[in-house]
Amino acid sequence: MLARKIRGPVRIHVKGHKEVDNHVLYIPSAASSMGERDPSPLTEALIETLRITLGDPSMSLLRWSAELGSYVDGEGDPAHLPADAHGRSIAVLERDGRRLGALLFLPALNSQAELLTAVERVTATALDEEQRRYDLDQEIDATRQSRQRIQLGSDDLCRRFESGLHDGAQQPLVAVQLLLQQVLRAGSETERLDLVKRASSHLHGVLQELRDLALVVPPPVLRERGLSAALTSLAERSGLPVELSIDLARRLPTATEMAAYLVAAEGVANAEHHAAATHVAIAARSSHGHLRVVVSDDGRGGANITENGRLGLLIDRAAALDGTLMVVSQEGAGTVLTLDLPESTS
Repeated sequence: MLARKIRGPVRIHVKGHKEVDNHVLYIPSAASSMGERDPSPLTEALIETLRITLGDPSMSLLRWSAELGSYVDGEGDPAHLPADAHGRSIAVLERDGRRLGALLFLPALNSQAELLTAVERVTATALDEEQRRYDLDQEIDATRQSRQRIQLGSDDLCRRFESGLHDGAQQPLVAVQLLLQQVLRAGSETERLDLVKRASSHLHGVLQELRDLALVVPPPVLRERGLSAALTSLAERSGLPVELSIDLARRLPTATEMAAYLVAAEGVANAEHHAAATHVAIAARSSHGHLRVVVSDDGRGGANITENGRLGLLIDRAAALDGTLMVVSQEGAGTVLTLDLPESTS
């Protein structure tokens, strides 16, 4: 074949063409020529090779950018194919139905059909490998950043949990202790009753704070009995009515159950403390190797999503498990979290 996957130099000899017998088309390997993030170095080397090989110093090569939805030049700027070609011939380069780029060259080269076909095929192969390597680098970089955010988020959660125990529970309990000591020294029944009421109010706040912290901390039942039991426990501990619909045939991998529980817990916590909701629904279903968990509420909506916020970190966690977390939270229309995960994780 004239076109093949490039792992080193590529040489083309087209039988019967004197022009090619005197030239060797040498395309550098993408592995050695391409930068880590920008695929342009190979393109620049490739176009110079094509110009020399075909004897057309004015030949130009445009790459197709799926992200921009247009061709781009060697600088990465948007470029358009000329409508009248301006005295140039155009060859659109494709592979497997995917647009890769376009060659603009002198019309005189059209008389060398076999040569042009060979050049187009090899150029398309080079661009295809270049783009695949670029996409892989992007995916690796995104995964690396996602894992860093997950780690930072875990550290931040530990700090917030520690702060919550100290500021939200420990200090009020100290205040309760002091109030009870004052009760013992109170001189009248009225004073003692007032102190007891104040102590009771502090205890109510402590219990609420501990319950809030418990909502986002996976309970032992998750590890011991699985996701179904953990979601049931979550619903029972919530301060809002929670409608459960669970259809899980078996235990799932630990990481999958953990991610599903954290998404459900976040949805319940958001509904109870930020969304002014009156009702929450949790649906969890596994089927054909796929888990879907949907958490919805009837609150005010408008949930804020940031990279380092809890929802952003949950999105990263889902991506790390080859899944997705979609958040729909329009103002005045409640919030819906939809988690999709493969049942088995790589």
